[in-house]
Parts: sequence; C-alpha cells; structure tokens
Amino acid sequence: MKKTLRIFLSTTLLLAGCAPKVQTPNLGGGVQTFGPRYTDVNLRERLRESDISKLDVSWTGEVSTSNFFRQAQNIHNLGVLTQNSKLRDKGISLIKKFYAQPKTASYQALALAPYATLATAQTRAEVTETLDEVLVDLVKAKSVLRTHLLKMGQEYGWATRPVRVDVLIKQVEYFTEHFLGQLHLLGLTPPVEDGLRTEITLQTKPYFAKMSEFTQKFYGSKNFFFNLKLIQQLTVDFEVTLEPETSRQLDQGLLVGRGVEQIRDSQGALTVLIDVWKMLTPDERKEYFAPANEDLYSFLRKQDDKELKCLRTPGCSGGIIDGIAKKVFILPKIEKFGVLKIRNLLNDAARDYLITFVEQFALTFIRDIPAVFADNIDTGIDKKSVQLQDVQNNYEPYVRKILNQWSAKKLAKSNGMVAGFETPTVQLNLTKSSPLTIASLGTPAILQANTAGSSIMARSLLMENAGDADIGLQTALSQINKLITIGGYRDINDRLVPALLSPVEKTKQPLDLMRLSETTFSYRIPDKVTLQDPFHVNPGMDYAKDFSAAYFAEQIEGLSHMLKITADWKTSSFDKYLTPITANELVPHLNSPELKRTLFPKDMFFALNVGDIAVLLKDITKKATPVFLVTLDNNIIWADQYATSSETAIMGGIVDMKDGVKSNIVRSVDVSKFLLALAEFLKATEGVEKTKSTILTDKDASGRSSLDELIEGRKDIRLLILSLANFISNQLVNQDSLVQSQYILKEFKRSNVVPYRAYEQAYAIRALLAAWKLTKIDAYLWSAQEIYFAMNKQLFSTEEQFYVNGDGSKLDFPQKVATLVALTELAPHLPNESVVQLSKITSPWLQALGNLQN
Repeated sequence: MKKTLRIFLSTTLLLAGCAPKVQTPNLGGGVQTFGPRYTDVNLRERLRESDISKLDVSWTGEVSTSNFFRQAQNIHNLGVLTQNSKLRDKGISLIKKFYAQPKTASYQALALAPYATLATAQTRAEVTETLDEVLVDLVKAKSVLRTHLLKMGQEYGWATRPVRVDVLIKQVEYFTEHFLGQLHLLGLTPPVEDGLRTEITLQTKPYFAKMSEFTQKFYGSKNFFFNLKLIQQLTVDFEVTLEPETSRQLDQGLLVGRGVEQIRDSQGALTVLIDVWKMLTPDERKEYFAPANEDLYSFLRKQDDKELKCLRTPGCSGGIIDGIAKKVFILPKIEKFGVLKIRNLLNDAARDYLITFVEQFALTFIRDIPAVFADNIDTGIDKKSVQLQDVQNNYEPYVRKILNQWSAKKLAKSNGMVAGFETPTVQLNLTKSSPLTIASLGTPAILQANTAGSSIMARSLLMENAGDADIGLQTALSQINKLITIGGYRDINDRLVPALLSPVEKTKQPLDLMRLSETTFSYRIPDKVTLQDPFHVNPGMDYAKDFSAAYFAEQIEGLSHMLKITADWKTSSFDKYLTPITANELVPHLNSPELKRTLFPKDMFFALNVGDIAVLLKDITKKATPVFLVTLDNNIIWADQYATSSETAIMGGIVDMKDGVKSNIVRSVDVSKFLLALAEFLKATEGVEKTKSTILTDKDASGRSSLDELIEGRKDIRLLILSLANFISNQLVNQDSLVQSQYILKEFKRSNVVPYRAYEQAYAIRALLAAWKLTKIDAYLWSAQEIYFAMNKQLFSTEEQFYVNGDGSKLDFPQKVATLVALTELAPHLPNESVVQLSKITSPWLQALGNLQN
C-alpha cells in the first residue's frame, strides 16, 4: 500500500512574490481612519417580538442531497457557535436519519469494495514471499519435532502399572506442557513456533477438558450401560474412527448393557446371560461362568447356536430335553436366585471388566503418545502446507473470504455491506409539526460531484459525533473506501482501476496517483457521472465535460474535513473505529506479531487523503484550470499562465467549465465557496510538519519530500486566498456595499441582471472572515462588516423580521440557514450595539430551528 500511496504533491501555485493589493478605505473628510466606511443601521423601530410558532422554517419537497447535507452541517455549526446542544445534536440527527432510510445510499459487500482490492494487491507479494519462507520452515520443522518428541517420550516417567485414566490423562497433559515449554529451544522460526504453539494449545486444551469431564462421569457412575454410552459419545466428540473389531465389540457391549437395563424377569436374565456367553471366547466362558455356576456352564457349552438362540428367545421351548431344562431347572433357579440380584451382579461384573479393560488399554496407549503426537503434527503440518499453498494460489478469494466473515459480524446490521455513494436527491418533509421524513429519489448510480464532496463532509461530521459504535464503524469504512476510489488504485493484476477524479480534457487516460507529477492533464469529479457499482465509475468515461466551480470547491472542502480525521498527529475518531482493527482480528486462530499490525495505518490514509486533494489543487496550475488571476495592470490571465508571466497578480476568482469550455461568468458565491474550501484545507493541514507518514517525509533523489511540497503549497494557497478575498471586496462588492451575484469576466465588470441575493451576501461575509482570520488583514473584516450593514439597510424585511432578496422575494430554508450561520460567525466581531440588534433578529429563528422535529 505504501508503494501505491507514494505520491508527489505538487500544490505549488507559483504565486510567491504576489503581494495582493489591499485597498485601504477612505472614509472622507481627507482624514485616513481605520475601520468600516459605514456604520450599522438602527432597526429598532422595525424590530418586534416574533411569534416563534409563526416563523416559517419548514423545508419540504425535492431537495438535493448535497443541499441537505450542507444544511445539516450548518445547523450543527449554529449549535457549536451558539453553544446550543439542541441545534448541535439536531444537525447530527439529520445526517443519521438520512442514512437510516432505504435506498438513500448504495451498498456493497466490504470484501468487494475498493479497500479489499487495494489491500489484496498491495499485500500479495509480501504475503507470497512470507508464505514461501514459512513452507520451507515447516518442512524443516517436521523432522526436528519428531526427533525431539520421541526422545522426550523415551525419557518421560510414564506409569508402569494400570492406574485410573484421569491420572494418565494428567501425565499426558504435563507431557504436552513440557513439550510446549521446550519449543523455543528447537531453533524453529517465530511464525512456525507461534503457529505450532497456538495450534497444539487449541487442539489439546478442549481435549483435556473433555477427558476430565469424561473420567469424572466414568468413575462416578455405577452403571455399565451408562459408561459404555460415555465411551461411545467420546468417539463421536473426538471424531474417532474405531477399528472394525473394536467397533463390533462396542456394539455388542451396548447390546448387553441395554439388555441388563431391561431385565425384568427370569427370561430376561437368561437372554442377557446367553448374549454374554456368545460374546466370550471358550477360555473366557470357562473363566467367568464356571466359577459362578458349574451346572449352567456345563449346560450352555453343550448348546449349538440354534439352541442358544431359542433359549434366549421368550416362548421358545426348543427340544424336549432343552425345553424341560429351561422351564424346570434354569428359569426357576434364576427366579430363586433373584432377578434384580442377577441384574446387579451382571452390571457390576461388566462395569468392573470395562474399567479394567479401559485402564489397561490406556496404559498401553499412553506409551505411544509421543509417536501419536509426532504423527498428528506431521499431518497438521502437511495440512497447513496445503492450506498455505492454496492461499498463495488463490490469494484474492482468500482475502475476500476472511473479510466476508469479519464484516458479517462487525457490520451485522447491514449484512456485511459498506455504504457507497448517495442518491442525488431526496423527498423531504422537515417541519415543526410532524416527524421528519426522507425518501430517496433517483438512484445512487448517477453520482453528482457535489454529492460526492458533501457526503464526505457529512460522513466526517457523523464519524466524529456518531455516538454509536456500529454507526461509527460503518461510517469510517465508507469514508476509507471513498478516499480510495476518488484517487483510483491498482488491482491485483496491476491494472489501473479508474478514479472518480476523471480527465477534464478530452482524453481517456485515467488518473494514476503514483505518477501524478508526470501527467499534464487535469482531473476532477465531473458534475454528473455514471457508476458501475456503489464505488466505481463507469470505465467508459462517458460523461459530459461539465465541471462546476462550486462542485470543485465542495470536493476540496469535503476531503479537507476528512483530513482532520486522518491527520496522524492528532487523535480522532479514526483511532477509535479503525486503528484498533488488526489482521489478527480477521484470523483470530493465528497468532503472529505480524498480524498485530493495524489494517488501517492512519499515516498512510492521511497521505492518500492528501493525495486526493493534491490532484485537485494541482489542477489550479494546469491548462484546464478554472482559476483566473487579475494583475496590477488589470489584465486577466489563467493560473496556468502565471508561471511564465512577468505581471503581478493581485486578485483571483474561479469559473465553471461547460462542455470543456471555461465560462465568462463569475458567480460571487462560487468565489466565496472556493475561498472557504481552501481555508478549510489550511486548517486541516495545520501542524502537518508533525506527520510521521514516511510516504510524505521520505526524500527523493533531489533531497525533497512530498511534505516539503505540501508545506510550500500551503504558503501559496494562503496567497491565493488573498487574491480571492481581494476580488470579492474590490470587484464583487458594488457601490451599495452589497455583493453582486455575477461578474462578466471579459468585460471586467459586475452584472446587475440578477438582483441581490441575501445568501450570497452571507457567503461573502464568511469568506472575508476566513481570509481575515488567516491573514490578519483587517480590511477583510471591515468589508464583511460593511456588507452586513448594507444588508440591514437594503435587505431587511419588517414583515419577515429577517432578510429578503433584492427583488423582495423570501429566502427558502437553505438560504435562511446559510444566512444565520454567516451572521452568527460575524456577531463577535461587531460593535456591541450591533451585536444586541443582531441577536434580536437571529434568536427567534434559532429557536424555531430547534423546534423542528427529528
């Protein structure tokens, strides 16, 4: 995996030496002061107590998934900003509710998801080489182990006379422990030694426990038939195949035992006696029957099989002589002796015989234990060798099998499936009067770029605030697989699996992260692309060459949110849900130090995460860049041309690309979103110098590392943010101190075709605040304040008790929430009287949001 993730991060924007021009406001009167040029508008006469129950904060109808996630994040952020836990939790609840609904996201078996394929491809060579070594070691180990076991057996103090079976079992147990204690002296390799120790312990521990249970019952029982059944059950439990003769004797013993149990009269007793007679050899008959009853012995030895069969059968008289003997002599004598007494004598004699037989057998067998151990170890090693060779030859199916087994347990609620990308739209009903309902519209197979970016943002938020271990793990695994498929990877046959980051130009060459520095093509997620499964793009690359600026920003922002979680020098939910998972957890029956490594090395996934964003940031300086720069001479050049230009850039912006052509229209909200996304990236990579990722820290032949490139890139992104903030404050803000919706690039002028939009003012405020916090240039704060003051002057509605658009149209739910977020962020940086006034405006709406049902 490390090889695949060894990427070259080229985020340098070549804007070093660009000192963005910041206009210092002239407040009139010929005197230069510092601060906003205008003051706030007093709305005291227009503000009234709002009836919260009448405020319209409902959100119903068809809603884009991206917009839904954005507002869930905004509501959560409002809760954080206002220290309102109700709003904070509501934002998380909205995301949870989304994923709890059917068909809002696609699902794929974890064993078939990108992580499984990538992990298989990256570990096969190492695993194959390791298994080759283990196979050689196993062959060597067989002879060493056999020799040592047989020598130990000869020197061990085995019992020399019959003793209780439990005593002999203890001897075997001590012998096993002694053998395991000497394994480290045999020169075995660690994997073989650990595997052998684990396997022998796994095999013998339940054996000794079962034998202990057996001997307690065997010696505690007074019943011959019960003891025979114990032996029979033992052969079943240990899967023992008896020799034919031994099996026949056991069956006969069970027949006799069952007969003894069923003795109720003299005929029953005679039947059992004859059955025992027939089982014994002539010498054994003389040994057991003659001393007990000479007459019965003499009588039975004269009978042939036919006559014996008749004697044991109730109602059969046989010949005259035998019939008289049976009825006149044998049966009455049995009656006289006592049927119950005979049954007990038969049971006791048979039980004593059985115990003697078992103890003698055990005494004989125990001396063969070392050889049996050696044979079993040889068999086990041969079996293990075959299994390891099968793993080598069928590595991919093997990995999928163990992942299937593990995920079936860990992701039981989703049947071992991990969530892929989401549906582009949902049917929503979010009100204060009825419970929230969300229904999927469309299909996740049609992926929109803004859905991809916003879902990573939403999942990151959920991952950090899941509260539920199952949700947390499902979310974490979904994120990991998305990170992999966004940047693409190579399968087990070293073939490129196409990335979601697709060519912007007219080329079919897929992204190869390993050779990122070698390609001149740009790669982004298209506005709309077809998926062939929950994670993978259709390899035909049959998508329109449409790349929206806002969607581009959303991709950067979403991946930046995930960077905060994958950053290996910080503690995050990654450490809670993914880091503890080791290979040992997938194959618990194996015990090796190598298997105790995490399956999800955080530093590697941080590098992968950075790599995905690096592809997008590198696009800024490529031919298909959507970013333009404005120079001191008021010339517009594209960012890819800046390296060869002698001019100095002071402003910048971003445009859409439609069918591969760059738009002439700049949308103010796109510039603001782009700035906010870049600011999010800088926040996420703050302290990146502390990373332990060798993928980033290893130096190339020139002595430079990817980390060096990243650190330099951060400086250049900061400069780009300056240029974007300058464009907002100098070009997009008009004479009314409000942001115009559109800007005509070639004409270098604002367009007033679209009326002022309140939420666009809000985004501009947030962008300028972010620029101010990063650069400490107060002019950006003043510009943000001026926009807000202008909103109060021109966009505040007495009727709505909130803001409206320039044409008087009301704001919809997302626009209201976005505006509330911006004003809440700005509030701490306003004059006291403005803070009080703003609180009167926003408080009722915040309360109304809190009253929405989950």
